[in-house]
Amino acid sequence: MRIVFLDTETGGLNPLINSLLSIGLVIWEDGEIKLKKEFFVKEDEYNVTPEAMRVNNINLEDLRKKGNEKSEIKKEIIKIIKENFNEKAILAGHNISFDISFLKQIFNEKEFLEIFSYRSIDTASILKYISIKKNLSLNSLDDAIKYYNLKIEKRHTALDDAVVTAEIFTKLLEE
Repeated sequence: MRIVFLDTETGGLNPLINSLLSIGLVIWEDGEIKLKKEFFVKEDEYNVTPEAMRVNNINLEDLRKKGNEKSEIKKEIIKIIKENFNEKAILAGHNISFDISFLKQIFNEKEFLEIFSYRSIDTASILKYISIKKNLSLNSLDDAIKYYNLKIEKRHTALDDAVVTAEIFTKLLEE
């Protein structure tokens, strides 16, 4: 089975007002990562909070230089999904509803539902279940990374977080 693991870096917690800064997409199939892609969003003005910028450590001037317009990113994501899926792609991630809400800054509802399934997989919810069942404390992505003894190059980058979430999902399937 193929799944798209998604992570976003954002300018805050509210998708209605805060900017989408970067997107990490990973095509995962049967425990293997088949494709990795990171997108940087270019905007004239970003709406960000100081706290979000402390977490993701993104330089907005660099982002303007290396980023692409949302319309270009949308075209590229559609192309990737169409090339890798014969049906609507299932999105997965850690607290995936958050990332989906920001991804929808790029897609209108109709466009979104043409390529993505209404179903999604949330590793945070799965880990909460395992925490309850096994009396563990897996309350964050960092907790899961440590528990499964995984390595991550740079935490709070969209691509690296998407990759490690896919790796966590593979570990979950092995249990």
